[in-house]
Amino acid sequence: AKGRETQAEALSDRVETILVIMDSVPPAATVDELCSRVRGMFEDSENERKPTLTLSTVHRSKGREWPRVFILGRSEYMPSPWARQEWQQQQEQNLIYVAVTRAQQELVLLHGVEEPK
Repeated sequence: AKGRETQAEALSDRVETILVIMDSVPPAATVDELCSRVRGMFEDSENERKPTLTLSTVHRSKGREWPRVFILGRSEYMPSPWARQEWQQQQEQNLIYVAVTRAQQELVLLHGVEEPK
């Protein structure tokens, strides 16, 4: 809805994340198996730190840095199609700056993911 672009984008991002996680489990998986898969994404085992992959929105990455950063769909998702007003477009340019400056050593820009046929 007009004037609620930020909320619509956040909801769209959450739905897309849930769909990606759902696609990672077999079709016959139970809700408990799905929950276990999600918990496993965030838990360490036997007090040993697992190699970590951090998935984050650009908004949540502010103030953080990593040796290697991958940006998926830079040309597809940035700037957001929801940013229609001038101030929103300026905020999108600021977010692009934040995204590309999170990498300490290596920045990798990836094109969007092809949908399976």
